[in-house]
Amino acid sequence: MSPSHLLAHLAKKHGHDYRIKTQIQRQQILEEMLKKPWIDPQKQSLQFPLSTSAPIPYLPIFQGYQCPSTTCPYVAVAKETMRIHILKHPEIPKNPRGPPRAFTHHIHIYPRVHCQRFFLSRVGSQYFAVTPSLSLINQELQTTPLSRANRIEAEVNTALAQSEAIIDTASNMIQSHRAPTEASPWLEMTRWGDYLCGYSFQQVALLGARPDPLQEPLLAEFASSVSRIIQQAHQSIQEDKINVFDQVQINSFLQHRRAWDRPLFIQLKKATYRSYEHLWQRLLSFVHRSTQPEQPVQLRHRLTPRQLQHLDEMVEYGIEVLAYQGQITRPLPTVIRGSTLAEAQALLDQACLRDLYESAVVGFLAVLGVDAEKRTFRDAYSYTPSLSGLVKMAQMLVVQEAIIQADEDQVEHPADALDEMRERFLIHGTRSPFAWITRLRTYGKKIQNTTTSLGYIYWSED
Repeated sequence: MSPSHLLAHLAKKHGHDYRIKTQIQRQQILEEMLKKPWIDPQKQSLQFPLSTSAPIPYLPIFQGYQCPSTTCPYVAVAKETMRIHILKHPEIPKNPRGPPRAFTHHIHIYPRVHCQRFFLSRVGSQYFAVTPSLSLINQELQTTPLSRANRIEAEVNTALAQSEAIIDTASNMIQSHRAPTEASPWLEMTRWGDYLCGYSFQQVALLGARPDPLQEPLLAEFASSVSRIIQQAHQSIQEDKINVFDQVQINSFLQHRRAWDRPLFIQLKKATYRSYEHLWQRLLSFVHRSTQPEQPVQLRHRLTPRQLQHLDEMVEYGIEVLAYQGQITRPLPTVIRGSTLAEAQALLDQACLRDLYESAVVGFLAVLGVDAEKRTFRDAYSYTPSLSGLVKMAQMLVVQEAIIQADEDQVEHPADALDEMRERFLIHGTRSPFAWITRLRTYGKKIQNTTTSLGYIYWSED
């Protein structure tokens, strides 16, 4: 119980004890207990263990039911409570009113779990799932007086709960596709399973998630920098700082231009621009998170010395921006913007000479393909739009870099830098991450165009 309920509990439940008959005696016990590390749920949020964790000692273990939703950790000890709870989940099919009918009635089977809770009532009294060891369960069964039928039922429920826990853990782990259960040309092409094997879908998805400004202010500053660069590139193209020939050149993935090639299209909807910006924000967040020594997910990609240098500059300038916001005496936002653009170019300009997944960009493509909610990988139909967004933003970032080099007199014309960077890492035939992106995009669209999908026919009166 929480400290605020201890006095009332002693007076009500233990009033017969001569040691705590008076208010002064109970107050002394409370003062002694407050010297110990209490957890007050009304003052601090509780950290619940994972469902695969062992039970917490000295807390009773209950038989409960787990919410059928894969993203909800809710646990209840009564079926009726769980039935009311799933009404909050629109993705779980609801039964129509009236008696059960074939084809329309869904039988919800709630997974059985062992559970505990920290407090008996009010704040912090929710149950959380645990996975006790077999020896602990057997010991509990032996010490609890049960009839033979009840004991057999308890043992069967325990075995089922353990099997479900093992299956649930295994289904959440990413497996290698070297021995697939079914043929998937898309996954054989991407090789995501080999790269991410051994980690859960949720762990991997967090690596490539958008930064939370409250939890990760530094990464949020990186994200803002990406948005500013994209806006600046959009304005530069609108102002024709690169001419129409250069816009056609950057929009082509082939070595030589063709007469029917179109210039780079930038008249996108605001929502499309935001979704495309988010992809590059997530890419830079993935790069930074994966280099942290305390990161539990250790993937095999490696940053080049140039990439590490620009990332260190981004971190240094970002920390300074956060520390001196409102009191900056030099144009730090411009400096961090330049470091972010240099890091983006360094990520694209990496030759894949050995392992394909040595590139951080290629590694991010695998993380981008994870569907944590469904515990699987995204198919080609839903994945290729993300590749199109990465391509579009990469082209705009290279355009902006070429314009900056011309403004700083590093080259005479933006076209000089644009042609040099394009031929090095933005066309087919190069050993670059961008070439792998376009290869995946072409293959994904081929699958998309040759796969039968669900459609609808709308009849009109004409």
